[in-house]
Amino acid sequence: MRVALVHNDAAGDATSVSGVARAISRHGHDIVAVTHPAAEMAAIAGLRVDLLAVAGGDGTVAAAAFALADAAATIPMAILPLGTANNTATSLGVPADADAAVAAWATSVVRPFDLGRATGPWGERRFLESVGGGLVTHGIVVMDRRDYTSPSTEAQMARARHAFADVLAQLAAAPWDLAIDGTIVGESFLLVEVLNIGLIGPNLRLAHTSPSDGELAVVAAPAESRDELRAALANGRPGCAPSGLRTWRAREVTITRSDRLHVDDAVMDHVGVAPVRIGVDAAAISVLRPGS
Repeated sequence: MRVALVHNDAAGDATSVSGVARAISRHGHDIVAVTHPAAEMAAIAGLRVDLLAVAGGDGTVAAAAFALADAAATIPMAILPLGTANNTATSLGVPADADAAVAAWATSVVRPFDLGRATGPWGERRFLESVGGGLVTHGIVVMDRRDYTSPSTEAQMARARHAFADVLAQLAAAPWDLAIDGTIVGESFLLVEVLNIGLIGPNLRLAHTSPSDGELAVVAAPAESRDELRAALANGRPGCAPSGLRTWRAREVTITRSDRLHVDDAVMDHVGVAPVRIGVDAAAISVLRPGS
């Protein structure tokens, strides 16, 4: 295949662009362009290539996905997970090793991939992973304030899980008012997440959901689910979702009262009662996914 490569050399495991390129070439593919996440994405989306390989973490994957959607490009995207959490790649079943991920292209299939959109006081923003508040937002804030640099992604993930556990221990359930495809929910929760993929933060699984079904998963954690969330963070592996969570499927969600919100890994300044509307752009791009 003719492959365009987007590479983030600052991603979690610092795999070099030459190392990624060797893996791609070793499996018989031709690299026709290489760029970094912030440059030339629109140009790459217009190239005559068979595949856009994105080597980096979730932020790099999101930037590439949004660029493809903006260009209405039909090039499928393949993820080479080089980041710290790699939630998107893990959700799709992509092998963690770059060479193994490239090898899997031979038996992978092209699948549609949805993108979310959140409209609020900040305007409209796309999201790849989720929009929500409570535990995850407060965890992101704590992570931003602490120094979590480490030579290994395993140590970074362990520190992130500890940070989220520290937040959870002190977190009070906050009141939320939601309309989930017209169903009204008004309760207090430790977290609410509107998910495009089932994993978030430090590989915390909140749902088993597909980013290819044209719907979002809405997950809410009541106060009595605190112990299950704590156990999931301590486990450190993306296994089953904690029991005790409330879940819905939806195409449209409106939030009229909430804790502070995040959109993917960006914490929004807005806190209050102005409505936030969340929807899904079904099959916005396509991805290469191992298996059938």
